[in-house]
Formats: sequence, structure tokens, C-alpha cells
Amino acid sequence: MQTIRLAFLVTAYHKQEQLELLLALLGSKFGHGDIFVHLDRKSTIDPTALRGRVHEDLNVVKEYDVHWGGFNQLRSILSLIRMARERDRYDFMILLSGQDMPVVNADSIVRSLSGNIGKCFIECFQLPDARWNYRGGLGRVQWFWFMD
Repeated sequence: MQTIRLAFLVTAYHKQEQLELLLALLGSKFGHGDIFVHLDRKSTIDPTALRGRVHEDLNVVKEYDVHWGGFNQLRSILSLIRMARERDRYDFMILLSGQDMPVVNADSIVRSLSGNIGKCFIECFQLPDARWNYRGGLGRVQWFWFMD
């Protein structure tokens, strides 16, 4: 099986114990240095304390005050991507919420991705799209949302 480089990008807001469990699980299988965490600025989770409780090699920032669906949510994700790109060249970046938990084991993840190097698993489609509310998704672009 080909060795692949994975980066885990984690956006976290609350539920520190669950976040710590996720980070410890990922880190024990893939290495803590390849985990990049953005903590919502409103969160009571302290980046230094999180590193102390999970692992000192975690890459943790607390830059943006994030509101679901707001532009700062996108900024926090872009910040994680930049951090990962500055660190290494990864075959895949996996975006997770701090409340996610893998439902398959690490070997299954690696096996599945190893056979798909060079592929992208991001779906995109043109708006408006009947599957979305708010004028087929355009409402988020055309209307002003008082979030950020």
C-alpha cells in the first residue's frame, strides 16, 4: 500500500472533552503534527491548554469569531488550509468539525484514499440549485446576513 500524507483540518467551537478525544484518536493513528485546529474565538477552550492535554505538536489557532454560515466560517477553514500548506505537501486534507468522530478505522481511511491519489472529493454545482433554500442558495450571496 502506498504511503499517503494526510492533514486533518478541524474547526471547533465547544465540547472540549469530545474535541480532545477526536484529536487524541487521530493523532495516535496519523501523528499530531498533521492536525490543524481552529478554535472559535468565542470558545472557552484555551489553545495552550488543549496542546497540553492532547499533544504539544498540535497546530492550534484561535483567530475568528465564527457564526454558522457566516463568512468567518470560511475564513477559519482557509486559515487551516494555509497552515497545512505551509507545513507540508499533503495528498489529502480532511475537513472535520470538533464534534465529528470517525466511523471507520484508520486503516480503512488510508486504504480508501490510497487508491484515489490525485482525485478530489469536493462536489460543486451551479447555483441556483433546487435542493437549496433561500432562492436556490443565492440568498446567501444576494442578501446581507448580519453575522460577521
